[in-house]
Amino acid sequence: MTLSGNYRPKLSDEELDQMISNQKRMTLTTSAVPSELHSLLFYAQRWGIYDETLQFELLRRASDEELDNLIKSIKPNYLKISDWLASPTVDDEHLPNEYIAFTNLLTAVDAARMILRSRSI
Repeated sequence: MTLSGNYRPKLSDEELDQMISNQKRMTLTTSAVPSELHSLLFYAQRWGIYDETLQFELLRRASDEELDNLIKSIKPNYLKISDWLASPTVDDEHLPNEYIAFTNLLTAVDAARMILRSRSI
C-alpha cells in the first residue's frame, strides 16, 4: 500500500480484491427507505460503502462516465436524502443498514465530484 497525493492509501489490485471479498455487503430493503428514494437503492448498494478506504478506491478506479452518472442520479434527490437522514423517525440507537448506506452514498457523491475535478486539472 502506498500513499497517494491526497494522503489516502493507494491499494494494489490484490489488496482491493481482498477488501472487496472481505466486505460484508449490507442487505438493503425498500421498507426502510421513503418511497421517493426507492429508485436510488441501487446507488446506495453500489457506492454507499461503510469502509471509507474501499469506497474511495472504488470511486478512484471508476470511469468519468460512472462518476458523472452517480452525481447526476443523486443530485436531484440530495436534499430528499438529507431530509430523511435528519428526520426524527430514525432511531439513533439502531440505525438501519439503509440509513448507513445512504449516509455513505452522500459521501461518495462528494468524493466523486472531487475526483472528477482533480482529473480535469
